[in-house]
Amino acid sequence: MKILLVLLSLLFSASVSAQTFLETRVVTDGLIIPWEILWGPDNWLWVTERPGRVSRVNPETGEKRELLSLPNDFAYAEVGMLGMALHPSFATAPYVYIADAYRSDSMIYERVVRYWYAIAADTLFRDRVMIDSIRADVAHGGCRLMFGPDTTLYFTIGETGKDPFAAPSHESILGKTLRINPDGTVPKNNPWPSYRWPTNLIWTVGHRNSQGLAFAPDGTLYATEHGPDANDEINILQKGRSFGWPYVQGICDNEHDPEETRYCRDSNVVEPIFSFTPTVAPTGVVYYDHPRIDEWRNSLLVTTLGIVASTPERPTLSLIQLKLSDDGRSVGEMKPWFSNVFGRLRDLCIAPDGRVFMAMSNRDARHWPSYEKFPSDLIIEIKPPVDSAWVTTTFADTISLCASDSFDVPFKAGGNFRTGNRIVVELSDATGSFAHRTIIGSFDSFGGDVRAIEGVIDARIPDSIASSGRYRIRVVTTRPYRFSDAAASAVAIHARPNPTIQQDAGILRTTPGFLSYRWSIDGELVEADGEMIEPRRSGMYTVRVVDSLGCSGASVAIDVVVTGIAMPMLPRTSVRVYPSPARSHVTIDAEIVSRGSISVAITDVNGARVLARRRDAESGKVLWDIPLGELAPGFYLL
Repeated sequence: MKILLVLLSLLFSASVSAQTFLETRVVTDGLIIPWEILWGPDNWLWVTERPGRVSRVNPETGEKRELLSLPNDFAYAEVGMLGMALHPSFATAPYVYIADAYRSDSMIYERVVRYWYAIAADTLFRDRVMIDSIRADVAHGGCRLMFGPDTTLYFTIGETGKDPFAAPSHESILGKTLRINPDGTVPKNNPWPSYRWPTNLIWTVGHRNSQGLAFAPDGTLYATEHGPDANDEINILQKGRSFGWPYVQGICDNEHDPEETRYCRDSNVVEPIFSFTPTVAPTGVVYYDHPRIDEWRNSLLVTTLGIVASTPERPTLSLIQLKLSDDGRSVGEMKPWFSNVFGRLRDLCIAPDGRVFMAMSNRDARHWPSYEKFPSDLIIEIKPPVDSAWVTTTFADTISLCASDSFDVPFKAGGNFRTGNRIVVELSDATGSFAHRTIIGSFDSFGGDVRAIEGVIDARIPDSIASSGRYRIRVVTTRPYRFSDAAASAVAIHARPNPTIQQDAGILRTTPGFLSYRWSIDGELVEADGEMIEPRRSGMYTVRVVDSLGCSGASVAIDVVVTGIAMPMLPRTSVRVYPSPARSHVTIDAEIVSRGSISVAITDVNGARVLARRRDAESGKVLWDIPLGELAPGFYLL
């Protein structure tokens, strides 16, 4: 195994220290102009090489398995076997879509062919031609393929370098982005589905040589675009729109043509969100938002072919990071990485655990002598340094919990952990600060290089929570100390209800206003479910209540001693109270077991007594109307 420790200068960052270390590892070598690199559903890298080869590469060992070889393909200068895409439902439809070039009657053409992957044979078999006879030349071929979230296939085509005015024309598919269904049919919602084939596949127009496509999670489609000697572009592709070539380079500013702004207005041109001048020759692009390399989150990573000379103003031969705005519609910062370390960089892909794999392209037609100092065509892995870690959680925000509640906190984590590492759930204080955090759950310890791990932590809100409020939780690795998103997840926590018991003339009363009451004597439940109980034997009395939020709490036990002949607890009495809500009066309809007296107390929601009545009654049915005229409107307990 080869390990390269690469020092990366952050030339355009004031918020980060001057130097950052990333670790790189050579995955495989001996390639010849790798053009497309994908993370496959088998957890291997799928790679095309321009001379006509498709291989699978084990990302851990570097083992290569050839799936397809087309030695008769035409591979020269910038054309050959280029883009590749895997069917979105590969498990049930193992199709592989490949763009390559061929010669016929001294003419060069490109095509997109669908292959069937035979798993047992580990081989690709030709299934059908999707698009054929695309006029090409030795340059400006485009040919990046990518499936979108809508499962349609997007495909870029250059304008060959000899026919720039074909780019804006709707009579040609040169200089376009095309969109086609996986079965080769035309999507009904293409901009011009009624055009003749294949112009009815056109999605966008006005491109010079687009060699990179990337979708963000929200469906935004980014594309890289080669300019001539300036104004390389990063575009957001939009249905049916023009991107200006050859009349517009970069933004609409009349710098290259006094008619640019007029053309932009008349042709509804979309301006790039970023432009490179002088050229850096951007190729592959990915959208990165994984916590494994936190500094790269919400960024486009762009490989470049560039030129050898590199300055802060001309960051060529670099992997370029473009930090996006929150809405993804603009670029806030540019940083070059690996400047003049590996040479020409062609493409890259992201593994599900956040590792980045990058392919070099130092053996192609633009092989100037200066490139001999760079490595041959390799695939390298980029990963954080030792003693780094990342962790995320999908715990739902703004849930409501009670003190003593248990709940699940799902997490994902990875990195290079030290021995003794634990993954824990931390709870903030009532102000939301983690300065005095409490650990409320943990995951088994582990250490070493962990690519990705996921699980669920059983967490529990402490009984000791004294005040209700909005707290925060986060998931943390302990060695090294890293935590999930700094915003953390908000959680409403309700303190346990804290009822008290008072003795009053032989009756035990507890705090009123709860939804339910359960009394117990020496831990044994008794048949009493109201806010008062008449003790009939000595013992330790407690009451457990449930409040309107569903939170449960118990009183402190009190020691009750019953002396003399204890009166038995009265049999349950049948009582109805109506109407509810009441206005001027309330009626009590009761069946009295034996002659005695009836007492009624009405309290407000705070437990304050606002009305009391008492009367004698014989056994049998009693109807008692109680006037309420002196009470203000509100909620009362009887």
